[in-house]
Amino acid sequence: MYQPFSWPPTNHLDVTIPTTRSAAAGEFNASGSSDAEIDRAVQALFHDVDSNTVTKRKIRRKLEGQFGVNLASRKATINAAIGRELLRRASIDM
Repeated sequence: MYQPFSWPPTNHLDVTIPTTRSAAAGEFNASGSSDAEIDRAVQALFHDVDSNTVTKRKIRRKLEGQFGVNLASRKATINAAIGRELLRRASIDM
């Protein structure tokens, strides 16, 4: 038997859910880098490195130095950006 809610649904215990991450915690906040900014930074880094010898870890470390934060939580995003850049470069060489 279906019974409608007697009160509107809320977030758990009416606690405000943060929409940004704290920079002090070593993570990006809303003013940090977006996926597009990471893509542009990866493209720029590939102009200065040998794509045959550079590793994903080296690229991530360079990005951490550039952005000044720990990017461990953005590893998948960075790896995807590196993959897209490698594919783009491979299609240009054909």
